[in-house]
Amino acid sequence: MALTSARYGKDLVRILRVVRHDGKEGVQDVAEYNVCALVEGAIETSFTQADNSVVVATDSIKNIVYYIAKISPHVLSPELFAAHIGVFLLSKYAHLSKAFVDVEKLKWSRIVVGEHGIAGAEEGKVKAEDGGHRHSFVRDGDEKQVVSVEVERKGEGYEVKVTSGVSDLLVLKSSGSAFTNFVRDEFTLLAEVTDRILSTSVDLSYTFPAYTLRDASELDAMETSVEFKRAAELARGITLDLFATHDSASVQATLFKMGEKLIAEHAKVQSVSYVLPNKHYIPVDMKYIGLDNMTAASAEVFMPVSAPSGRIAGTVSRK
Repeated sequence: MALTSARYGKDLVRILRVVRHDGKEGVQDVAEYNVCALVEGAIETSFTQADNSVVVATDSIKNIVYYIAKISPHVLSPELFAAHIGVFLLSKYAHLSKAFVDVEKLKWSRIVVGEHGIAGAEEGKVKAEDGGHRHSFVRDGDEKQVVSVEVERKGEGYEVKVTSGVSDLLVLKSSGSAFTNFVRDEFTLLAEVTDRILSTSVDLSYTFPAYTLRDASELDAMETSVEFKRAAELARGITLDLFATHDSASVQATLFKMGEKLIAEHAKVQSVSYVLPNKHYIPVDMKYIGLDNMTAASAEVFMPVSAPSGRIAGTVSRK
């Protein structure tokens, strides 16, 4: 018998970090994360010989995550924050060779004051540069920014591989989607439709080339080179714009358009993957009371159905 793989760490480390900006009249940012940090290396004997001398306790890994959240200048960037955790773990413990850090960043948006007709004379003094309140936020749905970072020791430095994305981005359009000309046989009950509701919960991920750095001091240079922030803005914006405006013949066709556009707009994005489960809305048959709610032009009352559901997945890559 042989141990063929070994990895361990701490999962579900929850963090809320408040960033106070000096010289900005009380403007603050917040970042809330769920973090999973795992390691590999010369740890086999802890499995095969009950030798704990090679084990960095998972509680210590949790404390390192909190430490990096406190001291890192990159904590508002999920990619750089995750990379900082990984690089620190390998630089601290020479017997570790790889770190795998997954983070989910919850979506907190600034509250825009004055939109509800109750702002006072001091309104102009409580806004940040983006027009929102200096230190008040609203949780903007279940959407999360998701990042997976793999850091591997390479000679005197570290190779960093980053996959970024979005999860639980719930979207719906009430028109502009069709589904026709699909295979019809003895198992086909689904009617063809030239206009329908299209809704999905977007799970999106996109990859970047590996980046090599000497230590954590070069994380700013990695952002300058790769432009993670710009990629995140493009990925979300392209997804929403094309979902809304593409005259969709199918979820598959819209998926390809979105992935193709992101790769064209960002030179460092290597591949784009979407998982798009259908959120079905079925028109309610009201013939029993003499009302037409089944033809496309008259369907206005729908029943949400959670299961079963279609699931469409695809990856678009550079050639």
